[in-house]
Amino acid sequence: MGRLADAFDALRVRVVSPDHRIAGVLHARNHMEITFLDDHAYAAYDGESRLAAQVTAVIRGLLEGQRQGEKVAITKLTDLTTVTEPHWDANIRAYRTARDSIVATGVSASDHVLVATKGMRGVKVTVKPGTLSRLDEGGFVSEVHSAIDGMSRSYTAQLYELKSKHF
Repeated sequence: MGRLADAFDALRVRVVSPDHRIAGVLHARNHMEITFLDDHAYAAYDGESRLAAQVTAVIRGLLEGQRQGEKVAITKLTDLTTVTEPHWDANIRAYRTARDSIVATGVSASDHVLVATKGMRGVKVTVKPGTLSRLDEGGFVSEVHSAIDGMSRSYTAQLYELKSKHF
């Protein structure tokens, strides 16, 4: 499985928001970087809900790209294929159901951004009202990264607990 682990580590996903103002990159398995594409992109947002929707779309795209990239790597490097039917082992079915139900949240260091997920599939970003007037672009990006890191840590901790229960 060394080659597969190497392929997962090397996987790099890049996504651009639907409004083409925000880019996201996922690399090293779970490290996400969010950036604005030009010097005026952040200032162009006139509401926190619009900004949150675009960041949400970027994170969802990164996670979906990661899932698709991992499936390609599995098929390419092993004799295995991913299947959508339920696993024959009841314990594995229970584990997968529980894994897909993990709710993880991350709140940014200054409480301006919340990132929440269920099963690392559905993601929702909430940006606190007034954030656009309080934070500059760099401050906002730091807050987003802080919230993403918190969500990732929460998910990983729950996943390890779940694995120890099932395996």
